[in-house]
Amino acid sequence: MDITKYSSFVVLSLLIIYLLSNQRWVLVSGEGNDLIDSTCKTTDDPNLCMKILRSDPHSSCADVKGLAHIMLEAASAYCNETSGQIKKMLNETKISDRPVDKFMRDCLRLCLEKYNIGVNNIQDAIQRLELNDYYKGIIDTQASVNVAITCEEGFSRSPVKLKSPLTDRYYHFDKLCEISMDILTELR
Repeated sequence: MDITKYSSFVVLSLLIIYLLSNQRWVLVSGEGNDLIDSTCKTTDDPNLCMKILRSDPHSSCADVKGLAHIMLEAASAYCNETSGQIKKMLNETKISDRPVDKFMRDCLRLCLEKYNIGVNNIQDAIQRLELNDYYKGIIDTQASVNVAITCEEGFSRSPVKLKSPLTDRYYHFDKLCEISMDILTELR
């Protein structure tokens, strides 16, 4: 009888531990959403911040550093997608002697170079984040915005005053980087 009581006690104890550990996960998940809300409220664009972070399954159990990492990854992915779109535009742009075509290709080449540098800068920022060097992470993130600005300026400086086909992508990338820098600033 004593062994049966002991076995029942062990099984019951394990069941309680299991249930409590699952309840703890639910609480952490709820706390994560509160952390997303409070973190995003300190950023330049809380709605975009919440949309990006809530779309990532890892954000619900992340701390602020984890949220910064998720946002930087989103900025890096978007910058990389922009590079891909620029390559596509380069392949579709006419090769001719017309000045407008030549300048368009030159500007797109410049932008491809700059957005590739931007991807590297964001990856550097992620490494700085992992090393808890938040200040340099902010600098690296700002550097990626600066190269995207250089791309946009290339179009306005061309002698034929081209309209950039990347302006909307630049603005979105800028927002992602601003949010990332806001979260990195919160960590400082």
